[in-house]
Amino acid sequence: FTPASRAALGSKPSTTIRLGMSERFAHGLAQHPLLTLKHLAGLATVLPSKRIEVHRGRLEITDDPTKVGDTGLTALEAVLGIENRNSWVAFRHVGLTRAFAPLVDAMIQSLRPELRSRRIEMLHPRCDLYLSSPHAVTPCHIDHQSSFLLQIQGTKTISAFDATDREIMPQSELERLMASRSRNFKINRRYMDRARTQVLGPGTGLFLPARAPHYVRNGDGVSISASLTFGTKAASADRAVLSVNHRLRKIGLKPRPPGDSAASDSLKAAALRGLGGASRVVRKR
Repeated sequence: FTPASRAALGSKPSTTIRLGMSERFAHGLAQHPLLTLKHLAGLATVLPSKRIEVHRGRLEITDDPTKVGDTGLTALEAVLGIENRNSWVAFRHVGLTRAFAPLVDAMIQSLRPELRSRRIEMLHPRCDLYLSSPHAVTPCHIDHQSSFLLQIQGTKTISAFDATDREIMPQSELERLMASRSRNFKINRRYMDRARTQVLGPGTGLFLPARAPHYVRNGDGVSISASLTFGTKAASADRAVLSVNHRLRKIGLKPRPPGDSAASDSLKAAALRGLGGASRVVRKR
């Protein structure tokens, strides 16, 4: 990382982050005064309810996350009783609050030079915070954007799969997720041994590339973590192609995947910008 990156994250990473792989690094935010249970309780009262999710914690990694049921807890109840409530709480886009805005902006600005040196422009960055009960499980899912996951308190085990493995994530399923903007899918247990598993403790982090399937197991104590997510032009272009492919597949066609044809990709992107491109997509798939 650059000196500016170290100023925001607090220390030099233990490895070079190679974007496209799940790589560990070190950070110095574990002792940051805002990233505590006390301030998350305050966040639960000021962040709009639409930006807070409360989920059940004791799940199986292959559970369908859309059918696990509600905890019945308010965000504040879940935070105050997190040690015994069997749940996990997600606070989305915390940089929109006055208290967290300076910290999130510092994180974003410090990472930009590092990404630019790799010819990656950070688009629409944001920071989410996660609070989890002991032994909570987040079933297998994907994130539409790339992310730097920073562990603040407690430990958690991240198991991530290759985003390009089409046995784990078939092309048709990836297209469905992109078109619906959903994150959740039920992984086949036969592929579980393909995961790259790493344990994160306070002061460690992990880079996760966009659309890499992964699941999370919390450790014995309460966990607090931060996720700085961002999009890229390439990921946005691929999402447009995949979304159109989903529609083409539904009418019986076998569309080309992103990157297979620049002309086809360009046409599909245009189709999403206007209904006039729809008929051309079908003819020149």
